[in-house]
Amino acid sequence: MARSRLKLVGRYVAWGPHIREARLTRSDGSTTRALVRVLPDLDAKPATLARLREDATLLASIRHENVLRVEHVTAVRGHAALVLEPFDGISLQRALELLRYRGQPLPTRAAVEIVAMVATALDAVMATGPFGPDKAAPDSRRSIVHPGPSPEEVLIDSLGRVKLTGFIVYKPGDKRPASAMGYAPPEGSMSPWSATYGVGALLGELLTGELPPPADQNPIQHEAVIRRFLIRIMAKPGEAASERVVQLIRQSMLHEQTERPLPSLMARRLRELALALHSPGLSTWGPASVPAIMRWQKTPTKPAIPATASQDSSP
Repeated sequence: MARSRLKLVGRYVAWGPHIREARLTRSDGSTTRALVRVLPDLDAKPATLARLREDATLLASIRHENVLRVEHVTAVRGHAALVLEPFDGISLQRALELLRYRGQPLPTRAAVEIVAMVATALDAVMATGPFGPDKAAPDSRRSIVHPGPSPEEVLIDSLGRVKLTGFIVYKPGDKRPASAMGYAPPEGSMSPWSATYGVGALLGELLTGELPPPADQNPIQHEAVIRRFLIRIMAKPGEAASERVVQLIRQSMLHEQTERPLPSLMARRLRELALALHSPGLSTWGPASVPAIMRWQKTPTKPAIPATASQDSSP
């Protein structure tokens, strides 16, 4: 970060354990807030930081309203770190922690709307890479991919804005990065169809509050595993997941990747489905819940907070 100064001011518990809040002073003297994501698996040796800077240059080229922008690379206590644009919100992981604590589900419509924006972000980023649906195999260029849009990688704020983070730079032949539990598809590739698998897993986790099951290499066993997951989705409290929602999750988590819809089609179908749902949408649930969840995260004893929008109320 030549000619810029970064000062850490505290932990950002509303996202996760490796996130810091910071104040960034630019070369022109202007100051802004920033988020810093410490990468515990990467050291801060010169060679590591040089490679990360190359990757960050490509990641910084992403300009999309649903993607958290990468700005710089830095080092924090011997570990490499990414400097990210400021965002005053929470991760879905933290939201789910509170909902589990209180025994409440995320409203179905809010969940569908969030995942639609995640699918939109994945499509916007991955559609420009070498994995296009008309290509039999990727070429050798570096490309931006996502190992799985788990709740820890999705941020929301009180205005109903959604930001996806966790994109990486990947070159065919690289070792596939680890995905969150239940988000790695059977084929283990980094194609858009693999991203679709993660979209379905995310929606299932938001609706059930439970981790999606690990994929099975055996097609028959995989089908059985996903069927049990769908049964749990249909049994969720509050507004029942419609047959269309359940079938879309099933299609997105099929064993054969090319039988899954691409993220662009997933996003369109999810937006259509959201319009037919009657539980609170993100524009209602976000302002009512996100500030309260942020306050709850900062409280060491984690007390229950007053109920917000009813699960069965109109959007």
